[in-house]
Amino acid sequence: MNERTYNPLGTEHSITIGKTTFTVNSFADTNSTVTAEELIIRMLKSKVKDTSKEEKTA
Repeated sequence: MNERTYNPLGTEHSITIGKTTFTVNSFADTNSTVTAEELIIRMLKSKVKDTSKEEKTA
């Protein structure tokens, strides 16, 4: 079985707005071969591609 290991990247941050508490934390997958930056670029390219398709059909 391929067990994944995650390392915390920083301290957890919490903020409460009204009765809701938002907690933000981040972890790195030590088995990953793709960086966070590459994933963000991939998502942005996908979004631009989808928007481009929508404009052509409109």
